[in-house]
Amino acid sequence: MPKLNVGCNLRYAKGLARAGLGAMIFALPLTMTAEMWELGVTIDPIRGVLVVVGTLPLLVALSFYAGFEQTFSLLDNVLDAFAAIAVSAMACLLVLGLFGEIGPDTPLDELVGKLSVLSFAASIGALLADKQFNDEEMGEDEAEMERGFAGTLFVMGTGAIFLALNIAPTEEVGLIAVT
Repeated sequence: MPKLNVGCNLRYAKGLARAGLGAMIFALPLTMTAEMWELGVTIDPIRGVLVVVGTLPLLVALSFYAGFEQTFSLLDNVLDAFAAIAVSAMACLLVLGLFGEIGPDTPLDELVGKLSVLSFAASIGALLADKQFNDEEMGEDEAEMERGFAGTLFVMGTGAIFLALNIAPTEEVGLIAVT
């Protein structure tokens, strides 16, 4: 049986803890709006699952450029993307539970809908958390050189998606869009 690397496991556990906090920070603005809860209730469960599945390529690429641990293969990036989804789902469950929006009697389709809508932003936050809270190993210039110009543009595009998600889908957005 292989020997466990305690230091590596501890670093991964710290990365997961940071990921949970990053997920909450990224998803909190959306979680605070009743419109998102309603969207989670009205979304078709298949579409909710498609949101999560559609998020996977973004998360895999984001893991390569700015994940919560250094990765060495595509499989590592895919596993980190799934870890980000799991951490974000748990963070969203916790927040929705604290707000009283979900409970033991919540129908499964409603639960899946709310989680899929909210964990989209939270999973991005989970992956970016380590870069925001713990990028001690390399300076900003070294990190930019390592990921290259295309990688920098990708990370900036992901940041733009995050900023767009912070505009709550309220009635006012539709009114502004019409004028």
